[in-house]
Amino acid sequence: MARTGDQQAFEAQVPDGTPLNEAVSILIKELRRGRELQALYWARQIEGGGFYKYVWRRLAIFGAEDVGIGNPLAIVVVEALRSSYMNAKSDSSKGTPDGNLITMAVMVLARSEKNRECDHLKNVEHSMVKHGWKPEVPDYAIDAHTRRGREVFTDPAERDLLWFTEWSKVVPE
Repeated sequence: MARTGDQQAFEAQVPDGTPLNEAVSILIKELRRGRELQALYWARQIEGGGFYKYVWRRLAIFGAEDVGIGNPLAIVVVEALRSSYMNAKSDSSKGTPDGNLITMAVMVLARSEKNRECDHLKNVEHSMVKHGWKPEVPDYAIDAHTRRGREVFTDPAERDLLWFTEWSKVVPE
């Protein structure tokens, strides 16, 4: 417990006595470095401290933030494992599912190629919007599916031509 003035502030801890916020930080750093045994220890400490929902949330966030497009299926696997864990937990008389579910999630994330572009793009967009940025509406977005497009392009032949030449364009083709 940390003291603030005459009051004691509660600081959540995992079973080995490490503060929860440090355990989570260590877990993430070990996953980033691919150190699966150490990462599993911290994931299990967090889980064992009663923070099982939190550890699964952090694993999912890691899957998007640190693995991202390096292995886009990792987040799907982690979510399936989380769902199986929660089902097993609700069905278990012991209350703690077999450790293989969280172990597999840690292994998948630790062994995955890491790519932080998703997090970087999110942060750039957030910062730009916070500072007033808004992208312009491109001409090619005003098509037959929008009110403005239907008002501007009244000739069906012109709309068909634009659909095939501009509006349905995929980059790269």
